[in-house]
Amino acid sequence: MKKTLLTLILSFILFSAFGQSDYRKIHLDDTLLKVKNVLEKCLAGTNIRDLNTGFSIRQNELSNHYRFKGDVLNMLAKPKVKLIDSKVNKVLKKYRDIKLDGRIYFDRYLDSSLVDVGYHRLDTVYEFITEPKPLEPREGYSNFSKELHDIVKLKINKGKISKDSVFFGKKITFYVSRIGLITRDNQDGFNNELDSFFNAKRWKIDAHNGFPVAARVDLNLDARYLLDKDHWYGPAVTRHGYVDYGGNLATLDLIVPFKMSTETIFFSPVLPAQNWKYTSVVSMVYDDFFHEYRRAIVHFGSLEETDKLINDLCNSSFRNSLGVYNNRIYFYRMK
Repeated sequence: MKKTLLTLILSFILFSAFGQSDYRKIHLDDTLLKVKNVLEKCLAGTNIRDLNTGFSIRQNELSNHYRFKGDVLNMLAKPKVKLIDSKVNKVLKKYRDIKLDGRIYFDRYLDSSLVDVGYHRLDTVYEFITEPKPLEPREGYSNFSKELHDIVKLKINKGKISKDSVFFGKKITFYVSRIGLITRDNQDGFNNELDSFFNAKRWKIDAHNGFPVAARVDLNLDARYLLDKDHWYGPAVTRHGYVDYGGNLATLDLIVPFKMSTETIFFSPVLPAQNWKYTSVVSMVYDDFFHEYRRAIVHFGSLEETDKLINDLCNSSFRNSLGVYNNRIYFYRMK
């Protein structure tokens, strides 16, 4: 019985492994690759920017002629449409009734596009996309901040934290891991006076909104409240996953969910402002067909710093898209 069970388990593992291998081979087969290359060449050089749209390729039953269909056709000149149909039919001329579906991303900075294409699946009803999501305090940001402020105020009144260490624009920086643990480097003048507070806290994981990612959190301190000069107002919460430079409660810098070097890499779906705390900012587009990031653009930083960041990203084993709202993701390192 044990031998039979072991055989079944090994068979399942081998089947899963070969199944994944076959899917990879189909996903990157020569026909799909040719269609992808043809469409990307034909759609380069347009004035279309920052557009993510779907398309399909179907064969006419009477003429056996393949037609490219999609909303993007209304944005293209007729010669371009004819060129696409001609090139697609040349690639698919030896096939009978192939049905293809895909998406085209027109870059926001470059006059180029990225195409993802695959075979039509009859059983595809919904496409589920997993979003990265930073963790949140169990009690909510406002309550978490209020409790922290009250502890800092108590420490100030007891003389354990100097009033001079609390000033306008002061932030407390800490890191939240993917399992909700908090760590700090104690480089903000509070020494170890807040360790007991942070060690007792765990941030919650919401499994319904995507995979959790680590984050660096800059929590703003209200100096007037800490020095008994004002009431607690409970400032607004920064929108999660976005780098923010306003006067909100906290700023979250999301950490890329893989370790590639000793230096931490952060990401954001929006371009961070050029700020003193960054050494480099680059953006790349996720190519879902090849499962890799491509089309790097440098936004900020020296040649040495940006080259290192791009090389680290391109040489990583990470093969998941971080882009949901758009396809260009901004990666950066801090000083």
